[in-house]
Amino acid sequence: LDRLLNELGGPDKVAELTGRKTRQVKIFDPIKNKDIYVYEKRRSEDAPMDEINIEEKNMFQKGVKKFAILSEAASTGISLQ
Repeated sequence: LDRLLNELGGPDKVAELTGRKTRQVKIFDPIKNKDIYVYEKRRSEDAPMDEINIEEKNMFQKGVKKFAILSEAASTGISLQ
């Protein structure tokens, strides 16, 4: 899932609708002059997961994020029309 998210442009371009709390993202490290992978939280610890997924879904529907990745954990009751 992380590889797909990064290949499609990262969290700025991909709406992730899953049950995951963290993800591995690719960033450029200017000191090492290469891409590295770091773990980041999808959102603050006190934010409910369904709230995060609703926000991601809304950004996809508005065209802010061009791609959406869904897992079975988050797919119940979601319509991306």
